[in-house]
Amino acid sequence: MEVERVETGIPGLDDLLNGGIPKRNVVLVSGESGAGKTTFCSQFLWKGLQEGENCMFVTFEESPSQIKEEARLFGWDFEKHGDSITIRGKDPFDEGDEELFWFRDELEKNEVDRLALDSTSILSLYHENPYEIRKAIYEMIKVIKETGTTAIVTAESPAGEEKLTRHDVVQYAVDGVIALYFEGIGKRGYRSVQVRKMRRSDISTETLSFEITSNGLDVGQSIV
Repeated sequence: MEVERVETGIPGLDDLLNGGIPKRNVVLVSGESGAGKTTFCSQFLWKGLQEGENCMFVTFEESPSQIKEEARLFGWDFEKHGDSITIRGKDPFDEGDEELFWFRDELEKNEVDRLALDSTSILSLYHENPYEIRKAIYEMIKVIKETGTTAIVTAESPAGEEKLTRHDVVQYAVDGVIALYFEGIGKRGYRSVQVRKMRRSDISTETLSFEITSNGLDVGQSIV
């Protein structure tokens, strides 16, 4: 049976994904600071808006106004789409697990097709015990999957390490993993992307270079 897919809106990436992310999948986008995770989220939602879908951005690290301002730099004016997009910020220092998952009701009420959540790394501020962090991450992914939305969740990878995330659990709870890499060599920086896994997909796992242009992320040539 053919899998219904959701295009990311990122040139070159959907070719790696055999046409896009399977609908209703929850996909992790990991990378160091500056790798392009937040831009990836905004570009993914912008594509959904162009398709007439309902979208939601949940941000734990930037304010909604910052998200909108940064998106406009790429020509993505979220405000023009009115009620089709919801951007909600959450102060990471507000305590309480129930507050972490407050967005569930809005996902269902607004019949959200695409969700971007930036970032799951914030859960480490709420819990010190690795077990509690693992439990909270699984609960967050479960909440998202129960709504039936197609989602991108981000996580910061430790600088200079091969780990995808600071807590080796997110990548096992999600349906797919897209890793963004940023390497500084001399005065230049080089970015690359690799799809590490994607359930219900025959994917290419080759590593490709990408750039952040005035139009957003653009995936290019294979890195040998």
